[in-house]
Parts: sequence; C-alpha cells; structure tokens
Amino acid sequence: MKPLFWLLPKVIALTIAVTAWITPANADVQPFLDIYTQPGPEVFSAVDVGMETLPLLLSDTTHAQELGFTDAEQGPKAKVTKTPFVVFQVGLDQLQAWNGSNPRALLKFANKLLFPIYVGAPVKVKSSLTVRFFEKDKVWKVGQWGSSALIQDLVSKRTTIAPKGFLVTVPGLNRNYFGYLSGVQLILIPLETDRSFAAGTQVPAAKVFNSLSTEAKSADGSPR
Repeated sequence: MKPLFWLLPKVIALTIAVTAWITPANADVQPFLDIYTQPGPEVFSAVDVGMETLPLLLSDTTHAQELGFTDAEQGPKAKVTKTPFVVFQVGLDQLQAWNGSNPRALLKFANKLLFPIYVGAPVKVKSSLTVRFFEKDKVWKVGQWGSSALIQDLVSKRTTIAPKGFLVTVPGLNRNYFGYLSGVQLILIPLETDRSFAAGTQVPAAKVFNSLSTEAKSADGSPR
C-alpha cells in the first residue's frame, strides 16, 4: 500500500481550519471546554506576560489588597493554575428571544479565560488573571487582574461540585453562575442570591433562563 504522507499537509490544514472555526462564538459548550480547559502555548504566552507584570502592580500595598493579596511581597511568589475557567456569556437579546429550546445554545464563548492565581503551600487562591482572545488580530492578550471573591467562589465549587466547571455571565442583568454539564444537561449555580434563586442552589439551566428571559424582556439594556 502506498504511504499516505501526501495527506499530512491537508490534515494539518483541516485541523487549523476547524480550530479557527470554533474560536469565535458559534459552537456548543463542549468544544470550547475540550480545547481551553487545557490551553495551548499561545494562551500561556499571554499568561506569562500577565504574571511578569503582576509584581509591579502589587508594589503599592493598597493596590495589592484591592487585587486580593495581603501585601506586595506576595507578588513574586504568585503562580497560576494550568486549568483556567472558560468564560461563557449570555446576551439580553438572546434571552429576550429565547423560546425554551436547548439552553446550551444560549451560551457563547466570551473569548476569555479566567486563571486562578495562588500563593503559598498549602495553596491559597488570592486573585485571578483574565486573558482575552482578540479575533481581529488572532491573538491572546492580558485582560485584567483581580476579582478575588469571584475566583475563590469558582475554585471552591470546582473542587467540591464539578472539576470541569466554568463561568457563565449575563452582563446585561449583572448575574454570574458556576456552570457544569451533567451528561447533556446544563446546570447553573448562582454565585449570588437573586430574585429567583438562592446563591449556591444547583438549578437546571432551562429553569434559570426561563426566569431571566422574563426579566430581560423588561430590561432596557442599561448597566446594572
């Protein structure tokens, strides 16, 4: 049988094309989890820049505490976990138009990964680093540092509830959820108590989106 080495360039090209296709927000949850739960070197290049910059940001004690650290001395000791939280977003327009069908289809990759930053042994999560994918330039860049309470809550839930959990945010309604897949079902856990659900309650996503859809239809789109 003739060797199929001639196919290799085409296979590589197809792999690149498929990766490029699912990078924008146009696919189901699972492909993004498969790729970005263990991100590649292009992501960690941005992470390295962020962590190299961190000690400079912590030179001021007040700013260090705002970002979740005790003092400036923790900056050089800080490290990131290798497994980030993939961030998904749900828009007001999607909620307003939702007809009760597959709730997973509402989640769009937000082009963001949230990395826990920890210090010490035993490990203590102090803060987070967000890196963002810019579609125009096809590059990952540093987004922001901080969100100490948020990342601590997410890490706690990933440790105790679902090791493959992710962040679901609804910016138009100022809501954040820890999400995970139970088989094919999407489960959402509110990170704060709202008018419909208590913080920490595990709720099927369809039930959450039913509630949010009603709320979204009365919203004017202004920040909350």
